[in-house]
Amino acid sequence: IDGDAKQMEEKVSRLDQTAVNHCNKWKNNITIVEKEQLDPSIHKDDCKIQTLNLSHNLFREVPAGLACLSPHLGRLYLSYNSLSSVGPLSRYPTTLKHLDLSHNQISSWPVEME
Repeated sequence: IDGDAKQMEEKVSRLDQTAVNHCNKWKNNITIVEKEQLDPSIHKDDCKIQTLNLSHNLFREVPAGLACLSPHLGRLYLSYNSLSSVGPLSRYPTTLKHLDLSHNQISSWPVEME
């Protein structure tokens, strides 16, 4: 095991380090609002979120404004929620490449996928 730990330490020491900036606009919770209530001064291209982890919440459905609020989203994690349906595909950004819906109770798929 010591050899494995040494090899891992050597690999980690060779990794390039990149500064990560965090932007936490939601603080401790997320409130989904209707489109009409959104601030009109915020342009959709201002949101550059590429990965969003909404796992371990109590979502019963996919947030309706997700496609509009996160147009650059590539990875979405919705595991360990209370989803019973995937919901309409229009709720997902068209840029989405990875979707994790594991550990939900999904029993129905959108008609568009059949």
